[in-house]
Formats: sequence, structure tokens, C-alpha cells
Amino acid sequence: MKKVIFLDIDGTIVNGSNVMLPSTELAIKRAMAKGNEVFICTGRAKGEVNPFLLQLGFNGYICGNGCYIEADGKIIYNKVFEKEDLENIFRFLDERNVKYFVECEDCLVAREEIKEHGNIAAQRFLRAVGNPHADERSFTDLFPSVRFAEDLHRDDVNKVSYLVNDEHLHEECEKAFPQFNNSLWGQDIFGEIGVSKVNKGDAVRMVLDYLGVESENSYGFGDLDPDIPMLQACGTGIAMGNASERMKQTAHYITTEVDDDGIWNAFAHFELM
Repeated sequence: MKKVIFLDIDGTIVNGSNVMLPSTELAIKRAMAKGNEVFICTGRAKGEVNPFLLQLGFNGYICGNGCYIEADGKIIYNKVFEKEDLENIFRFLDERNVKYFVECEDCLVAREEIKEHGNIAAQRFLRAVGNPHADERSFTDLFPSVRFAEDLHRDDVNKVSYLVNDEHLHEECEKAFPQFNNSLWGQDIFGEIGVSKVNKGDAVRMVLDYLGVESENSYGFGDLDPDIPMLQACGTGIAMGNASERMKQTAHYITTEVDDDGIWNAFAHFELM
């Protein structure tokens, strides 16, 4: 029976330095060669997915925490902001002097003015995840697909991400935009307003319905709390050894850390390759 495997990116198949172990790549390739389908399931926009990951030929992608879903080369779900909603968000953030960028299907777009504050935020985040070269990195190193433009109004925006400049900002965003998906990530250095209330779990169920596969034949792999709905939607949820405590409590199985052959070991344990 074919299995469907959903993989988070950061902290799951790549480490804090954005490096993937050879054993992880080999496990993914062997799983697909066995006839299983393997999907990326990430908070990143499609344009943020590393080229070396795209080259692996995944069967599909869940991006933006579920705002965008692609399977077998077809876009089966893509929720974008209405023009008026986007303008309201921009106005709200501008009034609070918050630096932000938009996440679209094929790229990120930001104003040039974000660079100074963005560099500091990127370095803080990379230090937090243990990147030894954090102090040498920049905003564009963390987000290599970013393009710079003064006008951020586009018709393909799934998320508006921002640099947190006040401890109450996230709460204010939730009050101002309860109809959207508000969340924090990266040690609460970054916040985001997603167009849809859909989460990774909802997206997993959409993919399984599209493929006609029962949830009992699905496996989800992740490391942080936004991955919890994905694990709950899958028949078997696997937490990385470096996962949050909530993730580990939710998971059916805990593998080793991302840099300790975590994917390979779990794929071997469940005979996915």
C-alpha cells in the first residue's frame, strides 16, 4: 500500500544552517523509489523552498502553512489576499512603524528599507537556532528569494510577514485581523498574517482527499508547534529529536535529531524506504 509522507523543512530536513544531511536526501529518494509519495509541508512560501530541495522532485508542496497546495504539478488550493484586506494590513503596520514583507507563490517582496532591521532580525534568529556564522549573515541570506520593490501590492500574496518590534504587536494583530491566521515564529522574532485560517493539518487532509489515500497511510514529520496539526492529521506523527516538548507529547514516535540522521532512522523504522 502506497504511503504519503509530509515533511516540514526547517529543523526537520535541514538544520539551522540550512544544510541537509546526505542520509536525509537518500531516505527521501528511496522512499519515492519505493512508490511512496513525499510532500514538503512548510510555513515557507513556494519561492522560499531551496533549489536543492526542488531538485529532489517531490510529489507536491504545502506552503505558507497551508495557503498554497500543489500536487502532481497542479495547484489544488491557493488562497490569496483581497486588495482591500492587504491595504488594511499595510496601513496598520505602517502606523506602528513595523517593517514587513509579503510572501507570494514564487518569491518574497520587501521594500529596501527593511534591510537594516532585517539583518539584525536574521542574525538574532540564526544565533537562536545555533548557526555558527550567524553574525556574518543578512536578511537576504535568510530569505534568498526576496525581491525589493517599493510597491508591495500584488494579486498573489498569501502572507504578510513582519519584524516584531513590540511585545504586544502580535496581540494587536490578532485583535485587528481576527479573520486571518496570526502567528509568531523564529523565537518570536518574526510574525505573520496569513490569508487563510487553514493550517498544515487542514492542508494534509486536502491532499489525502485529492489522492484518495486514507489518513492511516500517512506520516507527518516536524519539529515545532505549527507542525502539530499536521501530525494530528496523519495516521502516524513523528517528532524530531530536536522538537518542542508539545510536539513530542503529540507525536506517536520520536526520532533522533535532524543532524543525527533523524529522517533516515524514522524512515527505516517505519519501512518507508
